[in-house]
Order: sequence, then structure tokens, then C-alpha cells
Amino acid sequence: MEKPLSITAHDFDLTAPVEALIRKRAVQLERFFPALVSCSVIVRGPGRHHRTGAPFKVQIDVRMPGCEPLVVNRQSSADMRVGVRNAFDAARRQLEEAARVRRVEVKRHEPPSVGRVARLFAEQGYGFIETLEQPSRELYFHRNSLPADDFNALKPGQKVRFHEERGDKGPQASTVVVQG
Repeated sequence: MEKPLSITAHDFDLTAPVEALIRKRAVQLERFFPALVSCSVIVRGPGRHHRTGAPFKVQIDVRMPGCEPLVVNRQSSADMRVGVRNAFDAARRQLEEAARVRRVEVKRHEPPSVGRVARLFAEQGYGFIETLEQPSRELYFHRNSLPADDFNALKPGQKVRFHEERGDKGPQASTVVVQG
């Protein structure tokens, strides 16, 4: 983080174990999203009237470059540590979502490869495609890789498009389409 972690306690004294928990969880956020600018944690106690069972409130303000600040508010009447844990879990989820939005990852599909039917064993329902790349290779394909009518009309030497995938016994062609 560019700025050091800020921890503030209101209406009670922060214990060393709770402060250590906050620091640990802030480091985990930074490991998840290293570009954090700052993280500020405010813990509010039950106030002067602690016998009424007022909850502990935890607010986390996380700032990232080029994004709106993420602000998380959680409360817990049972235990301050539970409120801290819940607030940091919510902050992590919001950071995950912000990271997904920020990334410009587009799933790229490889274009289909082109080849020729090298050998065909129509009675057994399979064949081999010779790739047009250099060096050429032969890939196994099954009749189920084509529509039924297309497999029955195949002839050696015919041009086809296909996608290569990993089969049980090595690379094989799938989604075979007869060209032209």
C-alpha cells in the first residue's frame, strides 16, 4: 500500500489480538490486490451503554488507483472479531469483483484449423485428418465429430475445418466440418 494501514477505535480500547487480526486481514487484501493505495479501518464499540447490547461496528475504506473507493460496513453484537472477519470478507469479495471488472481479459477462441482427410475407415466409423501446417500431422477423428450425413459423404482428400483437442490417446480432431 502506498499509505500505511490506518486503524481507529471509537468508544473502547482496541486489544492487541484484535489489532493483530485487522493487520493480518489487511495484508491478505493487499496480497490479493497489490495495487491498493490505502486501507482504513474504523471499529466502533458499543458506546458508554454497553449493557444495552449495542453492536460493534466495523467500517473498512479501501482505495485503489483509478477506482471509486470501496466502503464496507458490518456490525456484530456477539463479538468484535466476528464483525472484523465479516467486514474483511465483504471487502475481499468487493475487491474480487472490482478486479474482474478492471481486467480486460477476453476469452479468445482459436480459429478452426484446416486439413484434408488423409485416411478414412468408414465401416469402423473413424478416420485421420492431415493438417496443412508444416510439419504436417495426422489427427484421429470419429464419426461423431461430424453430422451423420457429412461422415457418410466424406472422401479421402476432402478439405475440412476442425478444432484440435486432447483425447485419451493423444491429440484428436473434434467439430469437423466439410469445406466447400
